[in-house]
Amino acid sequence: MPLPPSKIPRDLRIRMYDAVMKEYFDKSKKLSISYLVSWLKQHFGKSVNDISRQTLYSLVHGWVKRGVSPYNEAKTPSIKWLKPSPELAYILGALLGDGNWRKRGTKTKISLRVKEYDFALAYARCYDVVEGKRNGEPTQPYYYKKMKVWVVDVTSITLYTLLKPFKIQKIKPFVESNINTIRAFLRGFFDAEGECSNRKSDRRVACSNKNYELIQYVMELLRKIGIESKLRWKKSKTSKGRSTYIWRLYIYGRYIKRYADLVGFVIKKKRDTLQEIINDERYQVRYFMEFLDEILQSKETIVEFLRKFFKYRGCRSKTDRFTRVQFKLAEDAEAISTMLRKIGIDHRIKKIPSNRFIITIATSDVEKLLQNTR
Repeated sequence: MPLPPSKIPRDLRIRMYDAVMKEYFDKSKKLSISYLVSWLKQHFGKSVNDISRQTLYSLVHGWVKRGVSPYNEAKTPSIKWLKPSPELAYILGALLGDGNWRKRGTKTKISLRVKEYDFALAYARCYDVVEGKRNGEPTQPYYYKKMKVWVVDVTSITLYTLLKPFKIQKIKPFVESNINTIRAFLRGFFDAEGECSNRKSDRRVACSNKNYELIQYVMELLRKIGIESKLRWKKSKTSKGRSTYIWRLYIYGRYIKRYADLVGFVIKKKRDTLQEIINDERYQVRYFMEFLDEILQSKETIVEFLRKFFKYRGCRSKTDRFTRVQFKLAEDAEAISTMLRKIGIDHRIKKIPSNRFIITIATSDVEKLLQNTR
């Protein structure tokens, strides 16, 4: 039974289109549609045996006379054809943060306006993966001088239907498909709405949004990948002077390292600030359990870390013979004890009545570590 146009694989239609248009233009546009159909059947052979001549005529006529192109077709004509992927999840996160979408008649327009070129470019590349390239060319951001922003404008009835009206239940299957889609969605959202601060009194990763349901969902996704956060709010006003609330989500302490490992940023400025926090010696010492796998790689990495550790931690006895370090958690004390054993330093570990743990080490050994002579 002959295949209708809608059932012909898109990659085959693209190959036929490229071949027909090359032949047509090589012969200075003097070939008839009937000739091109016969040439197509001869050129592709068995690949087009199941396609009727009438169908091929209709396709070729559209390509040559009406400017129709298989490159311009939507890759996914409806939501039911969408497949979960990190690229789609990133697009959703970015659009829910900085995007806007509208529909006029049958035409849809989805825009992303951002200050950072690397963010706009990453979004455009993800769109090309999800919806395909237009005319074979990658989607490119352009600079809007009046607003001093990079803009990516695309048309996609599929994405519009997914976002309008916005409901968490509609995007859940695409966001929570697996750990990679969750991480990609969060990365897109934090690229759009997030910030990173390395002030000593206020080290944090944060994001804000007026939609309470959305910010709660982001908080839930962070918890699913092991990142705890705090939610606060402040009053604000709309452009029309009406009172509203802005919800702010904060990530502090050890969870900043987990965020860096699992989510991160595409935007270079934010990524660099985040790396500054992770590279800070005081941060590494305070939350060393988050770096444990990296520290225990070799004796050299253990010595390097313990030099930082005893630089900021530990108090000496009255006689100055011993240095003691106190821990709240048994696993923290055991981790330091393991490091000391691996490099051959004698020490004692003891539990005290306040449910804390103390490691005692000879001060001379500590000084050797600090001088890097051990």
